[in-house]
Amino acid sequence: MGISIFKSIASLLLIGSFFINLNAQVGINLGNPESMLDIQGNSSVPPLKIQNLTPKSVSQPIMLLVDEDDNIVSSIKRYYPIVYASVTSLTGLNLPYTANNTLYELNNPTTGFTIVNDLTTNIVIDNQRGDNNVINIDLSGVAQFDSNTAIATNVYFDYEIGIFVNNQLKEIRRFSLAGDGYAGSFIPFGLKGVVGDLADGNYEIKVGFLSKSSNAAIPLSIGKASTAFLSNYLKNDIVSLRLHVYGVYF
Repeated sequence: MGISIFKSIASLLLIGSFFINLNAQVGINLGNPESMLDIQGNSSVPPLKIQNLTPKSVSQPIMLLVDEDDNIVSSIKRYYPIVYASVTSLTGLNLPYTANNTLYELNNPTTGFTIVNDLTTNIVIDNQRGDNNVINIDLSGVAQFDSNTAIATNVYFDYEIGIFVNNQLKEIRRFSLAGDGYAGSFIPFGLKGVVGDLADGNYEIKVGFLSKSSNAAIPLSIGKASTAFLSNYLKNDIVSLRLHVYGVYF
């Protein structure tokens, strides 16, 4: 009986000591803490602050963590697609055959290319980053032999499409149209390009076509219905040249 009472009293004292320890005040770099956890820092690291950048569109702001000298320590960025231009040519173009063996390098001017004037468009890049901007360029359309007669399967016409930014060649690709034994041979085409390392500013986008080689003197009609037969079969809204320029706002 006495031993049981002694064990009970010892257990109560142990539990009480445990609760006292749980409620004790702990200090870090402090001899006399004033709360359960009281920390006194002595770090020489300068304070950091959060800076909101005012968005230039309806997008959310970019959050930056900067030090006292406004140096960026970390950042949270949100990216938003933006369409700079979407243009459809109302005229298209006629491309006669002219032999051309010149190899055109990037950043060359528009010399030699037939420019689709009503596809020329101007865009403004005004991102908060200010440099290293990227634009994506997407061109689509249809090329047709401009003839009402059947085009033999061994007839071909090679041509190139160039995309220019501020009169400098940035994208180029060769295409070929071959006869199919019927009148009105045609082929759809598409060209996608990416132009990077652009600073904020104004840019002019141009699209040009270039005749390369052919074994017949049959011209091409590009981006428009060319003959009476083709007009009945391929309407202008189907064959039109379409240019889309888009990128990312951040």
